[in-house]
Amino acid sequence: IDSLITVPSLLEALIRELTSEKYRHIGLKPLQRLRFIMYGGAGCPEDICRMLVDNEIVLSSVYGATGVTGSSPL
Repeated sequence: IDSLITVPSLLEALIRELTSEKYRHIGLKPLQRLRFIMYGGAGCPEDICRMLVDNEIVLSSVYGATGVTGSSPL
């Protein structure tokens, strides 16, 4: 896996888990290995965006992600 496309609520839950006491030793390392993270469907909370960008994680918002799924009509 080299990228992640998700909704902000799932991204927030993932960050909460990675930074929890149980996984504190892992932290954001798995996300830092990604080429980028894209989110859509809602706005990303500023504190989450700031945490990712401050940790050198490439973050981008997308609009209309359902139109770029790569499927083609038969």
